[in-house]
Amino acid sequence: MEYKYQTIREIIEKYEEDHIMDALDFMHLEFEEDATLEELISILEDGLKQYGIELFYMLSHEDMVHLSEMKKNHGRFTFEDEKDLEAGPPEELMEIIGLIDLCLVYPEMDDEDMNLVAVHVSKEFMDLFEDFLVPERLSMAGYLDEAAKIIKGALYYYGALELEKLHEIVMKNHGNMDRKLFNRVLSYRHSLTHEYESVYLEDKEYIVDMDFANFYEIEDTLSWNRGQGYKEFERPDFLDAADPLFVEREEEYEEIHNYFFDKFVVNEEVKEKYPHIPDGFYYAYFIEMLLDLGRKSQETDEIVEAFLEEMNFASEQERVQGRKLVIDYLNKISRWDNLGFANDEMPKLKLDNQNVVHMKAYMGKKKK
Repeated sequence: MEYKYQTIREIIEKYEEDHIMDALDFMHLEFEEDATLEELISILEDGLKQYGIELFYMLSHEDMVHLSEMKKNHGRFTFEDEKDLEAGPPEELMEIIGLIDLCLVYPEMDDEDMNLVAVHVSKEFMDLFEDFLVPERLSMAGYLDEAAKIIKGALYYYGALELEKLHEIVMKNHGNMDRKLFNRVLSYRHSLTHEYESVYLEDKEYIVDMDFANFYEIEDTLSWNRGQGYKEFERPDFLDAADPLFVEREEEYEEIHNYFFDKFVVNEEVKEKYPHIPDGFYYAYFIEMLLDLGRKSQETDEIVEAFLEEMNFASEQERVQGRKLVIDYLNKISRWDNLGFANDEMPKLKLDNQNVVHMKAYMGKKKK
């Protein structure tokens, strides 16, 4: 069996211009805004040919395994059970998204039902990249993946960290990873693309979650809980938090999900505009957005009230009970502005060896 695509260019040419531009961004390859499609293709082609080591640091272990399988099968990866594809994108497709993002492979679709049948890579790329498809490199790819997950987990809990602190966390929870390798993971790993930005403040570099920047000014981090320090998490905590489907305190989350499920009302204008989208999709998106914003924002009460406005309650008691469920949950999960602590577990602050009593507690005592 021969390779379906012989050259890297043949694969790139299968993609739309916007996709190629995205791939150039992922590769950090510069191009002019008014560049022609032919110029974009040539820039990406040259980059994929020249930057083998950079690609290795970008690709995940799953990407490397799929490339190894394709090499054994003359550039083709075939899904075993095409019937399963009718239920939606197969797990294998999700694992190979990184290769598609970089225009390294091209998915073959069935002309009749548009199901994914196979994924192809070019012979030219496999010949150039085959030295990386060895057991030692595959093992290293897994090691780098876990370092990237710890970084993502740390950003989930802390939002913004000094670069030195982030390296310290990776060192502590992922073996003795030297600074050079850590920098390569942070700079190249495709799984970290668009996850963070680098900010310099008072001669210190901060690694900041992209969402974090939408809710706080980086300067605020200098005054948060000064002297308290970050809440300590362990390796399994960071790895769990790196999963895009991760949910803290899952049982309580499910309780909230179930409580509001039959109370959520989809806007009629939205339903008319997108009639093919089921109500359950809107509900899932809405509740995830509520809990995500509630965890990140300092304006928790406003966010919860806006959420409740979208519900149809049978009574005021039902509304009050629902609000309590959400507030209680948000008080128990980690917060960026608490450096990983939940509101309910914040350690008592100390001043001149005296415990500081919160004003709320003081006012309650005065009323008695």
